[in-house]
Amino acid sequence: MESFSNRTIELLEPKSVMRMDDVLSLDDPETVVICDFNIQGMETAIFDEVFKTKIGTRTVLNVDHHVPVPAMMRFISSANLASNYVRKYGVPAPAKTSVKIHHTDCDSIISAAMMRGLIEPESRFEEAAIAADHTGAENPIADLLQSLELERDISFSLEMLDIYLKNGSLPPRAVTLVDERTKTRLDLKNMVESGVFKMIDGVAYADIDYSVDAGLLPSLLPDAKAIVVSMPTESGRKNIKVRLTPASPEGSDISRMNLENNFGGRWNAGSNKRGGGTTLSAAEFAQLVAKNMKSE
Repeated sequence: MESFSNRTIELLEPKSVMRMDDVLSLDDPETVVICDFNIQGMETAIFDEVFKTKIGTRTVLNVDHHVPVPAMMRFISSANLASNYVRKYGVPAPAKTSVKIHHTDCDSIISAAMMRGLIEPESRFEEAAIAADHTGAENPIADLLQSLELERDISFSLEMLDIYLKNGSLPPRAVTLVDERTKTRLDLKNMVESGVFKMIDGVAYADIDYSVDAGLLPSLLPDAKAIVVSMPTESGRKNIKVRLTPASPEGSDISRMNLENNFGGRWNAGSNKRGGGTTLSAAEFAQLVAKNMKSE
């Protein structure tokens, strides 16, 4: 990994809707690179490996797979877009470019690091982002960076990635976080093997009495067309998470399914947590998903 001491990545505070005013500042240079989150209205931008638009004298490059256009409604991640851009155009000149993210998961860190020229556009990084975002498969880079996400510490994540790439020993703080993710995956694997997850018309579902990372489940339930998990909330209602999988019928889109009014998300994943939860069980919600998948 190249030195990142003079190739900074800025961490913004996330909002449910990010507008251009939320990401641009008066101090920004001529090129602003926004990685792994969508800016409102970017679906009308020019797409050339990434989404590109002009705001005054500045060029904004939105390296993001969440932009709600048909081309992004597939199992692709921002790291794939960053790789394709850098292979085609090279790394944007650091002295004339700012790079910003608003969360610090695997895909955000990798796509930003590529656009900063800190790592090369290699397939192992793209594979890590797909594992983290879509399959939940075991992957050392994905599992490392996903484990560090809640720390919201870009420097720490980059330092740990650098240590891993150099075959070094991670410090105890990072080891503990990675071990927690490993344990969560093992717990979910045991749930699957013990029959906690049931099936309705190809949709796997389960009521679980604590919060889990549903992103780990697709690789554990490879035949499921979708996965529904119910978890408790402090209000007594249930937080339902829904994820599509590589086995989902082509063209499936959670955002177009006729689910509850308070359910929100993007094409392949969503929940009703922000909407206040639901009184439906996982089985009832799975039936709703299965019915709507048939009509897709």
